[in-house]
Amino acid sequence: MTRVEGLFHQWLDHDPWNAEQLEPKREPVPVVPWLADTTHAFGLRAQRPVTLELPEGIKDIRLHADERLVTRALCNLLDNATKSSPPGSTIGLKAFRLPGELGIQVSDAGIGIAATDLDRIFLKAVRLTPEGEVAGMGLGLHLARRISVLHGGRIDVASLRGQGSTFTLWLPLHP
Repeated sequence: MTRVEGLFHQWLDHDPWNAEQLEPKREPVPVVPWLADTTHAFGLRAQRPVTLELPEGIKDIRLHADERLVTRALCNLLDNATKSSPPGSTIGLKAFRLPGELGIQVSDAGIGIAATDLDRIFLKAVRLTPEGEVAGMGLGLHLARRISVLHGGRIDVASLRGQGSTFTLWLPLHP
């Protein structure tokens, strides 16, 4: 392990995201404008088409969340989809409502994830591609999951190697 790698792992050991006292600043977040703004801004920044599918049933609902943190979690999922899929391909984002929670699916037609790796991808500093092939430090999914858990949510993943991935961010709705 190089000195830089050692310092990086030391920093990870003292990660403030693991602090139990970290509490999101929850406020009502209108879902449709939040998703539209986040998707639009991400697509421009990534120079990648991102489709947004919003069913009629979510028009007036709100999350009970820290908007800054849930935006970070969603952008981490969008960023991973961008990194793992062919240039110019479309990233899909779809929202749907279940009792008490909102599901936000991010889908790509990328390289996919082997079934044996699905349990590891949310761990800190885990990278599935050789260093240099895909940018990143292996923190995006870890942070996205941590943010979802801090909000009382979760992240699910469905993927097959060579066929793309779908990550679903689940967040509680505003009461």
